[in-house]
Amino acid sequence: MTEKRSGFRQLVNDLSEKSEKLLSHLKEADGRNHYEDAFIGKIQHLLEERQTVIDALQHTAENEGDLKTWALANLSKEERASLIAAEKTIAERLRQILWNIQQSRQLLHQKQRTSQHYRHPYSKVPRDGMFIDQRK
Repeated sequence: MTEKRSGFRQLVNDLSEKSEKLLSHLKEADGRNHYEDAFIGKIQHLLEERQTVIDALQHTAENEGDLKTWALANLSKEERASLIAAEKTIAERLRQILWNIQQSRQLLHQKQRTSQHYRHPYSKVPRDGMFIDQRK
């Protein structure tokens, strides 16, 4: 039984560590409107590492007992609250980064359309007076 507890405890500690690493990296994004590929790549890498730990935790819970029951019995209220708060913060920061990326893509697309309009001003002029009868 103590092996099960230590396995769960180690996975929870790994999850906490991976979450803190991800949070510290996401905090570097504060105030940015542009994200380099390396920055986003590191986010993806950290998320994959964290997901591996979460999957291992769920797999262990399925094989050896219920994760929620174990967490209630072996984690303090502060530890559970800390994990939940970290999860919420990570989700919010990822949503903010996604929103910033979407906004910059929209701005880039708008700039491309404006540039295209100045290069070819008559390419999208409606052809008034043109009538094509499709009836036979």
